[in-house]
Amino acid sequence: MLCLASSYPLPKINHYKEEEAQSYEAPERFTLEGLVENPLNLSYSELWSFPLVSEVATLQCIGSGDPPYGPSVTYNWTGVPLFYLLSMAKVISGDYREVIFNATDGFSSSILLETAMHPSTILALEANGTDLKQVGGFAGGYRVVLPCRWGYKWVKWIKQIIVVDFDYKGTYEQWGYSDDAIQLNCAMSSTEPQITTLDVTMVEDYVVYALSNSTISSSCFANGRIAFNVDGLEGTHGYFYACVPKDLLMDPYQVYIDKGKIDHVQILDDVNAYFYFTYAHSDETIDIEIAGMLLKPLKRIVGQGYSVGINITVSNFGASTEDFNVTVYVNTTSLASTVIQVVNDTSTVITFLWNTINWNRGNYSLTAVVTRLSDETNYTLFGRVCISIPGDLDMDFDVDLYDAVKLLVCYGAKRASVSYDPDCDIDGDGDIDLYDAVRLLTHYGQKDP
Repeated sequence: MLCLASSYPLPKINHYKEEEAQSYEAPERFTLEGLVENPLNLSYSELWSFPLVSEVATLQCIGSGDPPYGPSVTYNWTGVPLFYLLSMAKVISGDYREVIFNATDGFSSSILLETAMHPSTILALEANGTDLKQVGGFAGGYRVVLPCRWGYKWVKWIKQIIVVDFDYKGTYEQWGYSDDAIQLNCAMSSTEPQITTLDVTMVEDYVVYALSNSTISSSCFANGRIAFNVDGLEGTHGYFYACVPKDLLMDPYQVYIDKGKIDHVQILDDVNAYFYFTYAHSDETIDIEIAGMLLKPLKRIVGQGYSVGINITVSNFGASTEDFNVTVYVNTTSLASTVIQVVNDTSTVITFLWNTINWNRGNYSLTAVVTRLSDETNYTLFGRVCISIPGDLDMDFDVDLYDAVKLLVCYGAKRASVSYDPDCDIDGDGDIDLYDAVRLLTHYGQKDP
């Protein structure tokens, strides 16, 4: 199988050429090294003892034409999720990380750590229940499976995986091909076990990904804690993996199982925090929580002259009651400050009210500095709020038909209802009602120059 594109010269290494497949064999072992605490040297047989994930995904090569599709195959791939191997190796956290795949034939490519840690990225060992040696063009061993990425990212005959802190250019990328290799309008494949997604809306929309060999019966986000309830066969062991946007859980993090703190593997990049841990199933549902401090504006947009609440969750992971000083800043201006006491192994939510009457319209950064007074340790939390014309609900500084439609969709909702959108509650009284509609109509047609 040959991957090429008409707009660029063909790379010298035809990594996917089927007729040359048998001239290379995957090595008996491969290494995972670079910016990791525990370098790995693993064999093909050892991989089969690790947690496995299966998914139906299409290997789509780039070719000539419009759209530029080449040959493709769709298989049910089974292999080890890459997050498991990277968790074993304990990637050293940093602002920028890439994962490089080097093959025995000299071919190479790389992906961002964020992509490598996605639960759908696997190191495949078989396809359609068959060893890759028996599947045309793959010549045995293992290959990385990357749903919705072009085929030149699906490196096979892997002999080495390296974690680095620079922008690496692989075989195709050196010839001008995209680093991201994203296939547009591609639907992500489903996995077995299934990936659980938890949607969280704050100032922005976030997604938490979780994958486990336990049954995830429910999930929620509240008061700075992401909670899952899981079930499994008593006497067996479960594993749990979660990818959490860092904006949801600021340092420090702690993982609880049935309210008891546990050890866990944690990897950070500039976007997410990744957690991996194991536990024993019991005859009851297990409660899993990932907890940390949180700053959460109650609105993403507030009409100029109205007030917005700012919730701050302060968690005490210590062994005794602690005093914390909490100071909130709008850009660089101090808004308010207070000292609170938090009992050990609990969280406390405090709310600051920001009246915007004397503030100009625009986008503002919120910062909360939380200081544990016993040792002067600081934690910094972040958020954003837009001050605009009352009735502007989509943050474009223009009150128009789009805003009216948005208000109409959630009209009648109260704070406790599912359809309640705090941004549509212009006066902040907990009801989206006629008073909010009148405020929008009063400013209808108004826009900032």
